[in-house]
Amino acid sequence: MTYCPVPIDTTAVALDDMEQRLVEKLARNTHDVWAQQRLNDGWRYGVERDDLAKTHPCLVAYDQLPEQEKEYDRRVSGEVVKTLLKMGYSLQPPVADEGDSEVAELLLSQMDRPDAGSLTLLRLWQHHDEQTWRCRPQLYLTLGSQFLKLGEALSACDVFSTGLEVVNDLASLSDDPSQRQLHIRLRQQRALALIQSGAYPQARRELQALASQVGEDGEICGLLGRTWKDAAALQSTPEVRNRHWTQAFDCYAHGFELALKRGAVAQAYYTGINAATLALWCGDQSASHRLAEQVRTLCLQHLHIADSSQRVSFWLLSTLGEAELLLGDGDAAQQWYQQAVDCMGADLRSQASMYDQARQIVRHSTLDVPWLEELLAPSSVAVFCGHRLDLPQQRKARFPLESELVVRQRIADLLDELQVGIGYASAASGADLLFLEEMLRRGGNVIVVLPFEVEHFIRTSVEEAGADWCRRFEAVLARADEVRILGRYDVHAANGLYDFTNHYLLGAAQVHSCTIRTELHALTVWNGDESGDLGGTASAVALWRQTQPLWQIDPVTADCRRLDQCRVSVDRPLPSPGPEETIQHHSHLYMLFADVKGYSRLSEAQTALFSQYFLAHISRILARFDDGILTRRTQGDSLFLMFDRLETALELARTLRDETADVDWTCYQLPADLSYRIALDAGPCFSYQDPISHHKDYCGHYVVRAARLEPVTPAGHVFASETFVALARMKGIAATVFQYAGQITLPKDYGFVQAFHVE
Repeated sequence: MTYCPVPIDTTAVALDDMEQRLVEKLARNTHDVWAQQRLNDGWRYGVERDDLAKTHPCLVAYDQLPEQEKEYDRRVSGEVVKTLLKMGYSLQPPVADEGDSEVAELLLSQMDRPDAGSLTLLRLWQHHDEQTWRCRPQLYLTLGSQFLKLGEALSACDVFSTGLEVVNDLASLSDDPSQRQLHIRLRQQRALALIQSGAYPQARRELQALASQVGEDGEICGLLGRTWKDAAALQSTPEVRNRHWTQAFDCYAHGFELALKRGAVAQAYYTGINAATLALWCGDQSASHRLAEQVRTLCLQHLHIADSSQRVSFWLLSTLGEAELLLGDGDAAQQWYQQAVDCMGADLRSQASMYDQARQIVRHSTLDVPWLEELLAPSSVAVFCGHRLDLPQQRKARFPLESELVVRQRIADLLDELQVGIGYASAASGADLLFLEEMLRRGGNVIVVLPFEVEHFIRTSVEEAGADWCRRFEAVLARADEVRILGRYDVHAANGLYDFTNHYLLGAAQVHSCTIRTELHALTVWNGDESGDLGGTASAVALWRQTQPLWQIDPVTADCRRLDQCRVSVDRPLPSPGPEETIQHHSHLYMLFADVKGYSRLSEAQTALFSQYFLAHISRILARFDDGILTRRTQGDSLFLMFDRLETALELARTLRDETADVDWTCYQLPADLSYRIALDAGPCFSYQDPISHHKDYCGHYVVRAARLEPVTPAGHVFASETFVALARMKGIAATVFQYAGQITLPKDYGFVQAFHVE
């Protein structure tokens, strides 16, 4: 029998600096383990290998080995590391002894990697060694700043706050300029994190406190201006919005003056261009022109003196484009914006910010800029569903095997026509994978959404089509920008989980398109047959057409057409049978967990007063929502509610937050700051008859997740999970109701969740 080794193919796995250093350490250790075993077996060093005499020329220290022997150990160790990464394992940097600068440098290099995503950074933070970080507090600033770039404001705020516990006393840092500057930067960046998370008043207070200690500068004034400018977008009346704009203008204009005096160019053009734009919005075109002229001159001077080897800042070029727009020169603005786009890369958030600012300027002027949408509008987002490829035994044609190539071409043509850059889809064999492959071929961003774990999904939705489709599935997942797994497989819940996935796909794509301010397109490969199982393609098409039109590719005829929006309501799916007669599975319900900040500090007497007055107040609120609550549980200050309508859950959460905050609890001998922290989630779950209370109750992964989200919600706030927000957007609830707060690490090792503030 001939042995034919088939090692795992790791050719596509690239190792970073940290992993390369790990390989070298493993190679050294591999040699030492081998040498120790040989010595234990009676071998010794010899110029030549002699099995009878037990001598070997490689029984020397690793550094004394011939290079080819070292290379062999490196190759073996490297394949071990690559195989682990290929199989999905992640490697964390080692815990260091105090002052281990090598580990700190490794951490900094990991944070600065362009492909370091949110989850990678969250794991770094979750497993960070306090002693190492205290010896190198710059790590807090670097990691927090990276979180901010990724829009993870809550995680950033946590990192900056921890850093400030280390570099905490500004007065004691007067003799250490670098640590003093680090303290100031940590406070400035924490204020920016608060702004990004929507906590404008708190950010304003912290910036004012910092200014009183270190003095005002362009950076602080610019951040103060942003608290007013961003908050203005949330105001419902023009009068209040204009007052916010005026406050923002004053801050930016003052910051511009300070930055100019100190020669801080970047601070000057940032604050100056914002002051010029705010002046236009406030109706003072003369001031807007004057400031825009100054900013343009400043930026051109900076470009002129910059070293030719230096990379020009995207924001500098964007600022020049904005200045020309304000001055009414559309052609010059187009040229600068084109340069900004060319050097921006794939930073969709920055492009969205630049586009939104330019669009606002045009809206407040009479300038004709036909190039604006084509040049600056971010690529559109597409959400996709489609048939799996027909199996040989299938009687009725849905997606014939011979149609694969023409359907692929139709998908490619449609993606080109709609200028799609971001795609959401599941990954079943057939149309899903064709869509994802075409998105990757064109260099797009791909978000794969699976109803349950990968191994179960392959078994239920891929492997039946053959080994080639399994390989294609694995290749797509390896290249996807993100893979989201919504639930846990259960034979009784599969169809319900597919249906939940269809709801989530559309809602998540809507959230994404709204975040980067671009168009959303829904695409389907569907034969037009409206029958089918819950969670199938026909079910998704009917669901999605309630809120928007779809582009349909018929896999039988290869025709492509646009299906208009159809507001015919889709019946809510009935619960499916569970493992026992009294247990049912629900494709998705809505849940609320709440508890009261400060309850554990109440005295014995106050707990009784709390039960009598606070809970009575809550009872009166709940009575107004009786029809929409499926079940309710209380324990001390804790409250758990289940709903079958998202709108009811959302309205009740806001009512609980607002109407408990409005009461003067000191009248009842209770603390004045009693307030709820409330978490909302949505997802599949089981219902059952509680044998102790004899009431219907609910359980499952999402119920537990909602309970984990509540303790990390700030007092006086409502947090909603990404699934709740996705389903809310799918139901047409305005995007302004929710503001992204960031990824949150849940207690008790329950993973991460994207959280949103409910306004």
